[in-house]
Parts: sequence; structure tokens; C-alpha cells
Amino acid sequence: MSQFGDQLNQMALVALIYMIGASGVEFSKLMILGIVPTLFFGPVSGVFVDRWKRKKVMVNSDILRGVLVLSIPFLKRSILSVYAVMFLVFIINKFFLSARSASIPNIVNREHLLVANSLSTSAYTLTIVLGSGIGGIIVSLTGWKTGFYIDSITYFISALLLSLVTVREPSKVDTPTAKDDMSIKSSISHFKNDIKVGFKEITQNESVLFAVLALSMIMSVAGVSFVLFPVLVRNTFRLGTGSLGILISILGGGLLLGSSAVGKFGHKLAREKLILLSFLFTGIIILMLSRSSAFLYFLSGTFLLGISVAPIFIVTETILQENVIDAVRGKVFGTKVAIVNAAFLFFGIISGAIIDFTGEKSVFVVLGVICILFAIAGEILLYRKTQENLKAIEKSE
Repeated sequence: MSQFGDQLNQMALVALIYMIGASGVEFSKLMILGIVPTLFFGPVSGVFVDRWKRKKVMVNSDILRGVLVLSIPFLKRSILSVYAVMFLVFIINKFFLSARSASIPNIVNREHLLVANSLSTSAYTLTIVLGSGIGGIIVSLTGWKTGFYIDSITYFISALLLSLVTVREPSKVDTPTAKDDMSIKSSISHFKNDIKVGFKEITQNESVLFAVLALSMIMSVAGVSFVLFPVLVRNTFRLGTGSLGILISILGGGLLLGSSAVGKFGHKLAREKLILLSFLFTGIIILMLSRSSAFLYFLSGTFLLGISVAPIFIVTETILQENVIDAVRGKVFGTKVAIVNAAFLFFGIISGAIIDFTGEKSVFVVLGVICILFAIAGEILLYRKTQENLKAIEKSE
């Protein structure tokens, strides 16, 4: 429910920025504003999520976001005041996302995690496809204020629905003792150690590290595509924003179908194998897109691209939930979010200059080759690991 409101919120923000008369640069600022809280508050949110009741974190986050979004129509028409409120919304959103991801294993059994993540991704993709379209219509017909009003209502409804969900949570024990709490220096030290735990868990657990690396890789590709697709639509196909909207919806449709397929058939392949296979097909499809000269052909390829990348998002999430204990799950997910969004932001920023220098087609080729090489390298490492495990078993016998 709140995710649908997020898409409506984006449409209202676009309408507000246009009404104020801001330039296109403001949209880039808004994107950076959404990513920066992830980099700094991702690991932080994970620490607190592991200390607090995650259900309460999600419910309170929705209530706070609802109140903040509701305040936007009453602000003075200053883009800075809107940015300030949205910055707070994005920070709170980090707490909500960390708590939600860490809570799924407390709601469903281990054997159902893949299906649960598939349904979650499908629902999120559906909100992107429907929320953007319906949100655009609502805002264009009723104005940007109505968009924010409805968005705030979706947050409040989400809080109500979450309050009815049963989440099996172990008792939370704060790391600092009562004596430690009297010392600010000691509390800061404990807090830093908690953040380090997230990074340590990722680097020392091979399965978790593989999942984070795979997700970072596909988010790097997504960061480049975020810049590449609009440029391609404008320069290569000579089309406008309407066609870009269709392209995004088609991509979302592919993600939706791919997510559903993972939930139904994903258990038939090993987790790592499915991810590597997805990277291989993603690379091949991107190479096909690099040769497309007709927009209809490009749309078809984009639909296939959505299907091929869906397993990567779902299976990496499942691997993390299966291999991270509850006590540090929030820290790991918070750290993971910061890492993958840093990859998205970094490659999104540098891709603009690269595209201008080399051209859109060349960048597509490079992206495709990188995905294929990642799949091949991963398969080689996986094969070596399997052989080492077999030798260890033989020696033990």
C-alpha cells in the first residue's frame, strides 16, 4: 500500500517542481537526495532495527512518513522546504526497508522464503507499473496537492494493516549496558562496533558476500541504464517522455512476469546457479538491444530484460535471509542497502560522461559483456568450490 503511495508521491513531486518553474537539474538533485540517506543511514538503520521491535519500526515509520508527506501541501512554495521534508522521508524509509527485509524470515518459514520474496518483488513491481500511470493521471486531473494527500493516506492505511500482522520476534537486548549508557564515548564505541558487524558478516560469509556482490553488479548496470535509457529514447529513436514512460512500464511488466516465474519454478535450481544464469541471459539480451534500431524491437528486448533480471533481486534477498542470523539481520540488510545504492549512484553519475564520449550503443555492448563475464567467472569459482568440497568429503571418509 505504501509503495503505491511512493509512486504517487513521485508524480506529485514532478508536478510540484514543474509548477515552481525549476530546471531539469532539480530532478537530478532529487535523485541524489533519495540516494544519500541510503549511504549514510543504511547501516545505521540496521543497527537500530536489530535493537528494536521490527514491527513497531515499520508501523511508526509509516505513521511518520504519512505526517511528513501530509505537511508538504501546507509548506511555502519553496523547493528547499520540500527537499528538507523529503530528506526526512527518505531517512525514515531506510528504517522501514531494513525492518521489512529483516522481518520476512520471522513471518514465513525458511522453505517459503523464495516464494515470499517473489511475491514481495511482484507486488513492488506492480506498484511501479500501476502507481506511476494512475498517479500521473490523478495528479494531472486533481493537482499535486491531492497526490500528497492520497500518499499520506496510503501510509496510514499501511500502518494499520501492519499492526494486524503477527511477527515472531526474539526478545531484543540492547548491546550497551546501563553503565555504558552513562558514557557518550562508550555508547558511540558500541554503535560503531554494531555497524562493523554488518560489514564483517558480509565479508566473512561466502554466500552472503556473493549475494551482495551480485546485487551490487546488477545495481551498477541499473545506474548506467537510468541515464542510458532516456538518452537512447531521445537521441536514437527521436522520441519523448511518453515513450520513455512506456519503456519503463514494459520493463516493469517483464520484472513482474520474471518475479512470478521465480516463485513458481525458482526452487528447481540452486540459488547461485539461478543468479549466474540470470546474469548470462541479461548480458545476451543487452547485446541484442545494442543492435536494435526500431523502438518496437527495443521494447520487446526490454520486456525480456525485465524477466531476466528479476531472479537476481529475488534470489539474492533470499540468500541473505537464509544465511544471516536474526540477531544481526538488520545490520546486514542496512549495510547491503548502502553498498548497492552506492554502486547505483556512482555508476549513474559517471555514465553520463561516458555515454557522451563513446555513444549509447558502445555502452550497451560493454554492459552486456560485463554481465556475461560475471556469469562465467562466477560459474568457474562455483565449480572450483564444488570440487574442493568433494575432495574434503573424500578425505574425511
